[in-house]
Amino acid sequence: MKKFLFYIVLVAIPTGGVLAQSMEDVLRFSQPTYLGSTRFMASGGAFTSLGNDFTAAHQNPAGLAVYRRTEIGLSMGALNASSTSSFQNLTLNDDAGGFLFGNVGLVIALPEERDWAWNIGLSFNRSADYKNRLTARGKTANISRINMWIDNAQGVHPDQMLDAGLAHEWLAFQGYLIDPDSDNNYTTQADIEIVDNVYTVDQKGGMNELGFIFAAEKDNRWYFGGSLNIPIVSFTRNVVYQERYALGDSIASFDLKEYNKISGAGINLKFGLQYRFDNGFRMGAAIHTPSWMTLEQEWEDEIFTRFKNGGALSEVISVYSDPYQWNLNTPWRGLLGISKVFGKNGFISVDYELNALSTARAKSDSISVEYLDEEIKEFTRLSHIIRAGAELRIQKFYLRGGYVFETSGLNSTFETANTNTLSVGAGYRGKDVTIEFAYAIRNRSQNYYFYNPEYAPAVSTDLTQKPLMFSLAYRIGNR
Repeated sequence: MKKFLFYIVLVAIPTGGVLAQSMEDVLRFSQPTYLGSTRFMASGGAFTSLGNDFTAAHQNPAGLAVYRRTEIGLSMGALNASSTSSFQNLTLNDDAGGFLFGNVGLVIALPEERDWAWNIGLSFNRSADYKNRLTARGKTANISRINMWIDNAQGVHPDQMLDAGLAHEWLAFQGYLIDPDSDNNYTTQADIEIVDNVYTVDQKGGMNELGFIFAAEKDNRWYFGGSLNIPIVSFTRNVVYQERYALGDSIASFDLKEYNKISGAGINLKFGLQYRFDNGFRMGAAIHTPSWMTLEQEWEDEIFTRFKNGGALSEVISVYSDPYQWNLNTPWRGLLGISKVFGKNGFISVDYELNALSTARAKSDSISVEYLDEEIKEFTRLSHIIRAGAELRIQKFYLRGGYVFETSGLNSTFETANTNTLSVGAGYRGKDVTIEFAYAIRNRSQNYYFYNPEYAPAVSTDLTQKPLMFSLAYRIGNR
């Protein structure tokens, strides 16, 4: 059968079947990490029962009531994202990095009225950063992505592949990697006895949140707060997967490139309270509604084949989508915290957060995303986060440290991939000016797969983010 090389545009419609939404997208936008301000980050983010911090107000808006003076602050720094992959006794390292925005905020302390003190605030906070670069390489014996394409395509005519959602299989057919007989049973001319696999992923973007925060204090004991928030997400991912063959009748290698871009915004509400005991203990609780988000997505996949005789395809074969929209409702989240404040000498604090990932939902008026809801119900469970932090004050100087443990929220069908974060920091607080810095190491180790785990071998990966943040705050007037 003669194959024509061309580009095809796929508009994402219910009958198309070629969609790019995944459980990975749901998890990515449902698990903020609160980079934000230096004080918050250095103390492990254990601020559900504390306040006087702009990022803490995104966690528990009641903490904004702790401010006694009008204040403006800015946090920024740099992020290094490193990865280590181990595959078939070959270990590779990769790095990505650059500027990191943390937080900018303003709180206005209003005059007290009838034993009530009110604060209003505006804060723009970095909730998560998706920067990452990973490279993995190794040889396999009789293990190839072509095997998966052959199994998926059996019995399907090439002209029906796109309607059946077999975009990569269609690319493999157009790229001469799989060939059908008269009954649409597929084989390959590539000799996969020894396959050299090369996989690279380069992604960037992040999540920011704009918060309009209201808080009140009663009798220097009760603190209440609420916020209206606008999360803004941007994510871009480029993947290149290559297979090289030492032998074969005609096929020497192929490159499969995948591009995915998602951006959008939403809205959520947060409510919290705190209570201060006479003995220095504080307790806090907060609840976060889902973020009701509208996302715009576009993607493009392309394949390029090289042959044993030194030739290659005259064109790159590609399938891609026009931008389309879908909606994601992120999970409900609840937080509890307790802390002990030692007067003006510092504090210790512990938080617990419950992220109900199974309550996330996806929908769209123009494309079919019902499968995502089924996968969310089937594969997710409650995600648990423990945060602990401490601060020591020595005159006008502060030393801080923190630790965060976060479970993945995926059930036993998947490998457990928990995340650990260690942080340290220091600061100087004068009468009107505060200068601080924080450094954290966030690490997750897990197996990674080039493609479907039923066919692909596992790659051991170690992913680490190292943010370094600096902040400056200025206080004005007195309540």
